[in-house]
Amino acid sequence: MCSCFYIPTPEHGKGIIPDEGMKFLVPGETTRADVLLRFGDPIQRLEEDRYFLYHWKTIQGYWLGPHGEEAPSEDIHYLCLEFTPENTLKRWKYFKGGFVLSHPEKQVIEWMKDETVHKK
Repeated sequence: MCSCFYIPTPEHGKGIIPDEGMKFLVPGETTRADVLLRFGDPIQRLEEDRYFLYHWKTIQGYWLGPHGEEAPSEDIHYLCLEFTPENTLKRWKYFKGGFVLSHPEKQVIEWMKDETVHKK
C-alpha cells in the first residue's frame, strides 16, 4: 500500500510558449525572423534552419512519498516549425504531453517526414 499524496499546482515551467502565442503562426505569412523575435532561439535548428524545434516541460503538481520525497508531475511539449527557402513558415505542429505509449521525438520525426500535413 502506497501512502503517496498528489498536490496539484498551477501549470508552470521554463520556456513555455502559451497556446495564445501560437495564434500568430500563419503559413505563408509568418517569417523566420517573426518567430525568432516572438519565441527566441529554438532548442534545435535542423537541415540548415529549415526546421525549428522548441521544447519545454510543464509541471501540474507534485507527488509526495511516505518519507517526504517529492516528484513532479510533468508534461512534455514540442512546437515544430518548417520554413520555406524564402524564410516564411510552411507548416507547424504542436505536440503536448500524453506521450505514455510513444516517444515525442519519434512523433516529431514522423511529422517532419510527412509532407502532406500543412498546418496544426
